[in-house]
Amino acid sequence: MPSTAALFSVRPAEANDVPAIKKLLYETWIATYSHFVPVPELKKITDVWHAPESLKREITGGGVWRLAEDKAGMLWGVASAHAESESIVKLDRLYVLPAHQGKGVGKALSLALLKEFPAAKTARLEVEEKNPRARAFYQKLGYQEVQVVRQDLGPVEAWVVVMQKSVP
Repeated sequence: MPSTAALFSVRPAEANDVPAIKKLLYETWIATYSHFVPVPELKKITDVWHAPESLKREITGGGVWRLAEDKAGMLWGVASAHAESESIVKLDRLYVLPAHQGKGVGKALSLALLKEFPAAKTARLEVEEKNPRARAFYQKLGYQEVQVVRQDLGPVEAWVVVMQKSVP
């Protein structure tokens, strides 16, 4: 049986990937957040946050985006990051389709992003407080919880956990 790493590869995102990225983000958001945010509200939020024009601007505007895909070119995961400062990199998003979680995709995407910021000393991210699986995943990667802050999702109250780790 092939290793899980042989099942997918990681590459930079391009503007023409936006429709597939939007679809993946929508699917993972529904799977991840629908147990505490009503689906109609999730759809409204993702329509704004993941509007194709916005995603395209982010991909072409200086952030770092990586995609995990199988040999047929089907997306399994997406991740993005940007430099908050010369020494701090912020992981903006990391989503893996539920069917491909536990295969090393998230870890590979995270490592690929961090390589793009060689001067970074600290990696930081925010994860939804009601997402214990993601919090455990990030803890396994060495992140520690440092703060809990309210996030404005309109009519839905949400709290995010700020996590960070030192980058060697």
